[in-house]
Amino acid sequence: MPDRDKKVPKWVDNRTFCTVKRRKFFLNSLRETGCVLDAVDAVQENWSRPGPATRTWYRLRQRDAVFRAEWELAILTYLAEQRLASLAEAEAKTRGLDHPVRAMTDAQIIATLRRLRPDEWSHYQ
Repeated sequence: MPDRDKKVPKWVDNRTFCTVKRRKFFLNSLRETGCVLDAVDAVQENWSRPGPATRTWYRLRQRDAVFRAEWELAILTYLAEQRLASLAEAEAKTRGLDHPVRAMTDAQIIATLRRLRPDEWSHYQ
């Protein structure tokens, strides 16, 4: 009897069918919203077949150390962006301005993105 794991493509988690594409989409949604339920809904809405349920993502997080690290980075990125936005708003109120003041220069933003997401931002100088 052939081994079932060999029939499943390498890009698929054979227990949950969380493809690499779905994982990336989920993590990007998590990074944007900071909410697991919203990220799961986004995955469900963007594929014709139903995606993994919330419980499945949490189980995958428990099993896969790399996915867990990416999940935590997504949450931390969301929280950092929220913190920067609140600091900018507070600075604007202090100065009596109508709009937030940028807390970082373009060079600092690019350097941070290159450090956090090197595969996406490495080509920016």
